[in-house]
Amino acid sequence: MRLADDGTFRLSPTDLANHLACAHLTQLELLVQRDELAWPHIDDPYGELIMRKGNEHEHAYLARLEANGTRVARMLSYEDGDFDADAARRATEDVIRSAEADVIYQAYLSDGSWRGFADFLERLPDGTYEPVDTKLARSAKPGHLLQLTFYATELERIQGRLPEHVHVELGTGERETFRTADFVAYFRRSRERFLAALADGPATYPWLCNHCRICDFRHLCIQRRIDDDHLITVAGLWRLHAERLKAAGMGTLTELARTEPGTKVDRVRSETFERLRHQAELQHLFNETGERRVDLLPDEEDAGLRLLPAPSPGDVWLDLEGHPFYEIARGLEYLFGWCYREDGELRYEAAWGTDREGEKKAFCRFVDWLEERRRRFPDLHVYHYAAYEETALKRLMGEHAVREAEIDDLLRKEVLVDLYRVVKQALRASVPSYSIKDVEKLYGFERTAEVSRGDESVVLFEQW
Repeated sequence: MRLADDGTFRLSPTDLANHLACAHLTQLELLVQRDELAWPHIDDPYGELIMRKGNEHEHAYLARLEANGTRVARMLSYEDGDFDADAARRATEDVIRSAEADVIYQAYLSDGSWRGFADFLERLPDGTYEPVDTKLARSAKPGHLLQLTFYATELERIQGRLPEHVHVELGTGERETFRTADFVAYFRRSRERFLAALADGPATYPWLCNHCRICDFRHLCIQRRIDDDHLITVAGLWRLHAERLKAAGMGTLTELARTEPGTKVDRVRSETFERLRHQAELQHLFNETGERRVDLLPDEEDAGLRLLPAPSPGDVWLDLEGHPFYEIARGLEYLFGWCYREDGELRYEAAWGTDREGEKKAFCRFVDWLEERRRRFPDLHVYHYAAYEETALKRLMGEHAVREAEIDDLLRKEVLVDLYRVVKQALRASVPSYSIKDVEKLYGFERTAEVSRGDESVVLFEQW
């Protein structure tokens, strides 16, 4: 988004996709364009890594086309230095109308107000073109289709015919194809709503959304929610809950915490309300006193602490670190770490898999070590936090076609124990979330390693 000197906006499909993901982001960007807010600078090496991997995917696809003898017309882009938007638009439209190139790369499409670069335009036998975008994702997302539909409508203006299809070249190496007619009405309606928001949009709030993790404004929004004592800061409370609680007179975490148990709230189940009220009470206690309290939940059969097996001297704690974009189509589990006791001494082992063969060896090493230990301690269990480890073990078994019987036996005999599930069903505590890094604070654990998050680990591995 850019506010031109004449007071009009220069917009892109990305601006539209961002608005649909978070209307508040649009309002923040408006403040920036009006010089009422500075664009925050965030050091985001993980985001930069994903962007670089996306560019590599695009360039690899281009290289395959050219290696196959495809006639590719490369258009001017921002990377070419003295980029002239009008010249780039005219050049792109001339190449489209001439229909001589099999593929047009980095086509600059613009109607004056809206503009964007289509990764690829592919020529059909009748001489018209259809847009193709390369995306690192494993499946097409709504934002991708909005971008492609914009390119399709621009092609309609230039070549006199709306492309029948748009395409996404996925990180998996597969292509997903969609009928343009299925999305063009949605695109035009969404664009109208976006333009209305720019002209005189309603007040917005920084609700949590999927876009937050990649947004430059995320820290600003987090602080706003904290400063407002907003209901959404209650662990496990979603926007729908917040709206209904606010309508009932509970607009902040503190107000919810001070509400009497058993209060009836329209369209909120009694069990849900009590869970949220109790959680707010615990967080409010910490906010006011600095005291972290843990309340055990009612004992239930086959839930909570009853999911814990009897302790065994052979028990193991497992943690994996993975790089989701090690290859364009496939991640890599690059570090297996496990902790156990031997002769009363706490020990830690690690197995690195720095490439595909190394991943296989690390996987086999851990499984073989575990099998030998199970022979010594048949009653042992392997503990992990959340579903990642179990999912990764099953995936590695299938991808490498090794240790199938051993992993199958672990699953059938329920050797793997997910402590996140236990924690969520067994207790409530004075924490803003039940991630392992927040739960650790309950028992005074302090991390001493320089790497504190999984994405930091991925970046350091990539740099290495």
